[in-house]
Parts: sequence; C-alpha cells; structure tokens
Amino acid sequence: MAKIGHTLWHVATWGDQCLALLVLSAAAWKCAARDRWIGWERKWGELAFRLRVPNQAVRTALNNQFIDAYTGISDERLSYKAGLAEALTKADLPRLVKAIKRLFASIPWRNFIGNDLPASEGYYASVLYAFFASMNAEIIPEDLTNHGQVDLTLKLAGYTYVMEIKLERGSELQQTPPDSKGGADANERPNLALAQIRSRGYSEKYRGAPGRGLFEVGLVFGRAARNLIQADWRRVD
Repeated sequence: MAKIGHTLWHVATWGDQCLALLVLSAAAWKCAARDRWIGWERKWGELAFRLRVPNQAVRTALNNQFIDAYTGISDERLSYKAGLAEALTKADLPRLVKAIKRLFASIPWRNFIGNDLPASEGYYASVLYAFFASMNAEIIPEDLTNHGQVDLTLKLAGYTYVMEIKLERGSELQQTPPDSKGGADANERPNLALAQIRSRGYSEKYRGAPGRGLFEVGLVFGRAARNLIQADWRRVD
C-alpha cells in the first residue's frame, strides 16, 4: 500500500498475520471544500475562522452539557426532551405548554439559591434554547426583523414557531390553564409577550413561506413561581 503525504503507520501483528493498522496523517494544507465547510474565510490577506459545531453528535453533546449545567436534571433529560419534541413536531401547543411546565417544575430548588437565576429572563430562554437545539431543530436566537428582534425562532418538522419570552417580576399572573386554546382571550390579562410579537410584526418575514404552519407564541415566566405562568399563541395563515 502506497503512502500519500506525511503519514505514520502503526501495525499490530500476530506472527506473520496483520491484525490491525492505525494510520496518522497530516491534514492537507489547502482544500477549498473542507475550508468552506469548516468556516475558514480569507479576509484582508488573512485567514479568519467562523466558530461552528462540526456535526450533530457534537452539537447534541454540547447542548446536553448546557442542559445539565442549567437544570441539574441529567437523568430525566431525555424524557423532557421527548415531550417537547413530540409536541413541536405535531404543532400541539397545549401539549407544549404542559411539557415546558413539567420541565421547569423538575429543576431542583437548590439551583435557584444564592444566585439571581429566578430574576433573569435570559435563564429561562437559555434552558429552552439548549433543549430545542439538542433536538436538531433550526434555532434563530434574537431573530432580527425590521421592527426589532424576537427572542427565539424555532423551525422543526416543517413548522415555524416565533417565540417571545417575558419574566414577570412582580405579583404573579393568573396561571394559564394547561388546556387553553391560546389567543388574547385565553386570560383576563393580555399576554405581553404575544402582544409584542403581533404589534411589531415579528412573524411577517415567515408568512407565505413553504411549510406546514407558522405560530406566534408568547411565554411569560414568573420570578416567584420559577416556572411558566402564562402561555398564549396563535396560528398565522
């Protein structure tokens, strides 16, 4: 077998029989297709690297690490992920709300002691992002539009979900019933997250695009409840 380039071979034998071969080889200095996939770009005479995750296995493992660090529920992680994924792939919004509530209800209380997590809107968004990203969904955080940016756009199984997340820091809202049909009339108090999506037209750039459905989703978490306390949505034709 001819060697190509700089290589180092390790051969395991038994008597005169070859059992295994390990070949270590230097990478090619230049490979346009590889460089484009990895993310190398030549700018102003220098190479610039755009950080990316190399494959789905690494992406899932990385987001699982984030989930474990954010929530401390590594043993039950798969069951909560399955609940979220099944709801999203079927566009079952009441089921999605129940899955989110179960997820946050399972986070150990010790995670919220001695820190500002309950008072951080970003914490709740980060937990959802890590779970959604680990499903191999397409996630667009801080999705920009001509009237601002929505917290999260999620694309999975042909459905697009435009999500805004709010944190209620004062007195808690009346909790949304798990079987709510969504919409502005589902609660006595309007959902400020959904109202922001609608007033600023965050979903407009996805209207009419190919797919199985487009949803606007407003999620409101409570500082004292440490959980989802209001959820409303509407399907956009």
